[in-house]
Amino acid sequence: MRTDRPFLLEDMDELRERVLAEEGTRRAELWNLLRNSARSAPADFGWFVPFVAVVTRDPDDIERARQLVFTYLDKLDPMSFCSGLQFHFWCFAFPHAKVALYFQWLCTVDAFTAEERERISEQLIAYHFVNFYYGMRTKPEPECVDNQALSLCLSNTIVGQLFADGSRMAGIMLRDGLRRLPGLLSDLPVSGYTGEGSSYMDCVNGPAIPLAVEVLERITGETGLLHRSVGEEGALPVSVLRMVARSFMPGGLLLPWDNYGYQWGVRSTLAYGALRTREPIFQRVLENECIWTYDIGIGWAYDDLVWTLIWWPDEPPVGDDDGRSWYEPHLGAALVSADGDRYAMQLWDESEPDIPTRSHVNPNAVLFNGFRTPISADGSPTPDAPHRFQFDDTWRTVGFLAIDTETRYNYGDGCAGAHSVIVVDGAESMRAHAAYDQVLSSSFGPGLVEADVTPIYRENFPDVRVVSRRTRLHLDRFFTVEDTFEAESEHLVTSRFLFRPGVARMDRGVRVETPEGVTLQLIELWNDDELRIERVENHPYKPDGRSELVDFSVRGREVRRLFVALISRTRADATELAGFRVVPDAAFSLSEAVAALERSTDLVPMRLPAYMETGLSNPQRWWYMRMVVKRPGPSWLRLPVGMHAPRLYVSGEEVDLSPFALSGELIAPRVRIPERFDALREVHVVLRVDVPKGHYDGQGDGTIGMTGGMALAYPVEEEVIRSARCADGIVTVLTNEDEYRFGVAR
Repeated sequence: MRTDRPFLLEDMDELRERVLAEEGTRRAELWNLLRNSARSAPADFGWFVPFVAVVTRDPDDIERARQLVFTYLDKLDPMSFCSGLQFHFWCFAFPHAKVALYFQWLCTVDAFTAEERERISEQLIAYHFVNFYYGMRTKPEPECVDNQALSLCLSNTIVGQLFADGSRMAGIMLRDGLRRLPGLLSDLPVSGYTGEGSSYMDCVNGPAIPLAVEVLERITGETGLLHRSVGEEGALPVSVLRMVARSFMPGGLLLPWDNYGYQWGVRSTLAYGALRTREPIFQRVLENECIWTYDIGIGWAYDDLVWTLIWWPDEPPVGDDDGRSWYEPHLGAALVSADGDRYAMQLWDESEPDIPTRSHVNPNAVLFNGFRTPISADGSPTPDAPHRFQFDDTWRTVGFLAIDTETRYNYGDGCAGAHSVIVVDGAESMRAHAAYDQVLSSSFGPGLVEADVTPIYRENFPDVRVVSRRTRLHLDRFFTVEDTFEAESEHLVTSRFLFRPGVARMDRGVRVETPEGVTLQLIELWNDDELRIERVENHPYKPDGRSELVDFSVRGREVRRLFVALISRTRADATELAGFRVVPDAAFSLSEAVAALERSTDLVPMRLPAYMETGLSNPQRWWYMRMVVKRPGPSWLRLPVGMHAPRLYVSGEEVDLSPFALSGELIAPRVRIPERFDALREVHVVLRVDVPKGHYDGQGDGTIGMTGGMALAYPVEEEVIRSARCADGIVTVLTNEDEYRFGVAR
């Protein structure tokens, strides 16, 4: 094993110099987060500790990293017999390889004696060989191309490369991992979309691609692998990176096209894309759509922020296309206004025949997002609760998750049909049961996307001739959705939309207002349809625990609809707040907390948990306080995302935060300052909040450190549709602001 320079960090001296010298930049804030977390709670933020040690070379930081490695080694034997390792070995392979990599980094700063290096190396090699080399061999070669095989092949290649000069086992791992790794990259779909929804696309497959490219280039000596297929044909690795960036909606949540629903994306893939390509899409998403706190979104080792810092781009992007609007023929397309405030996604991800998977299977679903806030609902139901979407053909029974135990689970609850699509005769399950091309055609142009998904309807209704949907963006302001259905016989044809709570009828359509004050007005212009609104409990689980289903229905052989949609809002953030006094909780009452806060000299921006912004320790509970100057009249406080058990007091009065208990994990709550304080120009704000103390403390997939800060928001005048009509291919919309005209003729 080499000890002169860290593998994959050959420019460590230059990186160290930049990191330690910078102040006031996003990278400097990220470094402070990593350093403060590693020092205040090394056991809780173990994935940050080795990197901090090799950057600072501080003896205390190095000692913390040493102890972390020893702690991990002590867990290896007990872990060998756990069912998680035996039945999900690919999930353990990559973290083990990362520990081996960080061990090699630490050896370059003399963290271990020669005897320790030899002993630890032998343990890491043997454990990987026994558990993960043979695990890799269980994956058929070359047929198996999935995230599990990628984890196993990449981890064997890394561990093999680190130790091959002194170990025959490591040499075998390097030989076989390196043989398979190029094929795994080249056999990915040409689009770069890996086929398991946005969560696996962004959090599992995506972060592995930069490491795979870097490892292959280091070992083989080849260059430019990001921009060319490493096999005879197939995907370019950069296409995977682009698809990761495209899966971010404005506001930072991933598209909910799988059974995980809305969740946060990771950052390192974007940083690498920005560094290596300088394409504007990566820099835009990295700077504007990501949360800057710790989380456990990344699969197989919670070190996403470390690699984000390592790959942080220094050069500005090149080009004018920021990638807001995009199109993939076999997947979908996004139409986005120039300012990003109005967003629509139409998607037609194909169903996997025979075996239910995470594919979305909502052909031609349309999702809306406005002012960085999701308006449409999608995802999985509340766990262990009755819910609306139940399909017999999406259940799957497997016996490979535990010893002598069969597990039955449902992929369809979040993926299989009828969420925001055209429904025929009430047939909601839309999985394909045979292999065929489910998308007949798709097209994309400036402000327009269209797809024909007739085949998947024809499986259930052979007489169907056409089922297509066209979405357009007009004047950077309005969307139209045009649905076309043709069949030989008469059917009940429903255009369905699934929205977050807050739906109300309006003339010929509905108005949606999210809890954050974002609105969508949706009006049908061509038919006199029956309009039905159904409250859907327990679906999806997040962000609100419920949704509202809107159906426009009519019977016929030929049905055409034209919807016009306007996204607006009733309030807007106006003033970012900072400079909060902060104290850790010691079982304070409100009065005791206020007294302690008045004595405190610690001031923080409150964009992160306090121990990440300062050198404080990391208890779970914190109190924040400041005086807030505001305008007279109605006002709202935008609170941080990711708060646990929060309590808010405005001028001594507690404000009810229970309506945001779920949505606050993903969307910043906008909380009305009590009406009786409207006339005041100043209010006293106290916030008590719990934060997870580390990567393994919190609420599973939702574990993030509080982030986003606090702001004041005020009412704004909503743009309201007064009338809308379509004649001779021209839509005329009159609002309280202006009259607009645009064409919809084909």
